[in-house]
Amino acid sequence: MAEDKKYYYLKLKENFFDSDEIKLLESVENGYLYSNILLKMFLKSLKSEGRLMFRENIPYNSKMLAAVTGHNIDVVDKAIKVFIDFGLIQILDSGAIYIADIQSYIGESSTEADRKREYRLKIEAESKLLGQMSGQMSGHLSDERPPELDIEKDKELELNNNPPQPLVAKPKKEKTDLNYSQDFEEAFIVYPHRQGDGDEKDKVDAWAKWRGILKKNIKINDIVVNETVLLECARNYADECAALKREEEYHYKITNFYGKLGYYKKYLIKKPIKINGGFDEQRNRKPTAAEHHAAVSKLLNSL
Repeated sequence: MAEDKKYYYLKLKENFFDSDEIKLLESVENGYLYSNILLKMFLKSLKSEGRLMFRENIPYNSKMLAAVTGHNIDVVDKAIKVFIDFGLIQILDSGAIYIADIQSYIGESSTEADRKREYRLKIEAESKLLGQMSGQMSGHLSDERPPELDIEKDKELELNNNPPQPLVAKPKKEKTDLNYSQDFEEAFIVYPHRQGDGDEKDKVDAWAKWRGILKKNIKINDIVVNETVLLECARNYADECAALKREEEYHYKITNFYGKLGYYKKYLIKKPIKINGGFDEQRNRKPTAAEHHAAVSKLLNSL
């Protein structure tokens, strides 16, 4: 008998291949091979919610990825470089590969055996309920008096013993105040949201993740992660996006930035950002469209 266990599947929107990232990816040489490698990496990381490690603790190298994806090692090497440049994956110092926004693609369900068992239990429960109702009806009909007389008599006794009370309007429940902290409010404002993000739902979700970080009392390299530090992480990330002229669609969602993958940890300390071999002095200057297209063309030509 097959082992009963949950299985995972990849959810792709119908416009997945129309996104800017995938279009740019497939426009380069061997781009269609790269998109195939990316999808296979998606599938490999589903059970671990986006974390790609062999047997939980062995990092995948290019040779291993070439073997599991069925592609040439040179193609895999170039694909990984492109994935990093496009913000599709992140590789930690431990060698663990994290897939960006993987939570949007993970589906989870039970096995066929689970579903059949649940269906049988549902049928049995409904059958049992029908049997109880049938027994109650037959019991009532076996009385000497009609059941309607008993009901009326019961109502009369209940009214005599419990006279009706005057109706009192129930007080309305007040809406729970989320009580956002001042640091969080500022972080949410300065954060470089993608177009269409940054709504009230994102704010509520990000607040929950923000509070979750604080509850863990995290300490990284002698830095105690408190609200001031989390706010500074948002500022540093906003500065980096501006300095690198990064398009909005390549920005992290704020719920992922403060979420399980912990992207905020990369921005605990503000680092100088190199632009064309030098350091950018205008960190908050917005890029022009021409500058962005020139940077993308240079990246694609270097592959």
